[in-house]
Amino acid sequence: MGRGCHVGASTELKNAILLDGAHAPHLNYVGDSVLGEGCNLGAGTIVANLRHDAAPVRVHHQGKAVETGRVKFGAIVGTAPRPASTRA
Repeated sequence: MGRGCHVGASTELKNAILLDGAHAPHLNYVGDSVLGEGCNLGAGTIVANLRHDAAPVRVHHQGKAVETGRVKFGAIVGTAPRPASTRA
């Protein structure tokens, strides 16, 4: 967790990275994810981390799909977004 981060009541973090000023204030689940600087999750946001088809997770970078070699991978959330409650 970076400087100025806030993790509130009933929030669960699993293998998560929170950059400076990221907030998961309450009733959140953040699994296998990265929250960018100043990210503020809405109440009840769930960042799911499991592929139900057991296929490796691919991320898109510079127009190409890149294999992560993982079946659990949540999200990489950019700098200062504010996802609405119960969405991500």
